Amino acid sequence: MSPSRMCRWSPTVNRLRGDDVILIDRLSKGFAEAEVALRPKVWTGERLAGLAEGMRVHAEAITRPSRTLRMAAAFRQVSVPFLAILALVLFVLTQALRAWDAIRRASAST
Repeated sequence: MSPSRMCRWSPTVNRLRGDDVILIDRLSKGFAEAEVALRPKVWTGERLAGLAEGMRVHAEAITRPSRTLRMAAAFRQVSVPFLAILALVLFVLTQALRAWDAIRRASAST
């Protein structure tokens, strides 16, 4: 799977970009437009006046969350096995650097 295709389906990347909020906003607007298109056009007079409030579209614009909120949401989407592997790699790297530093000190003192 190519990286671009993998990123498109990754919830973490979608949260970081804010694509999830954009998608929800598109769906909300599409639903509102479909609702308006499907309303009966034959209602007139008293029926129309009585149903005017109920027929009004109640769609609100969805604002894009701040970068901090997107980062927090993205972090919650990262899988636990990935975080465990990352912690293990960092631990091994730290131990390797300590061993390398100890070997360098031992060779410098002799």
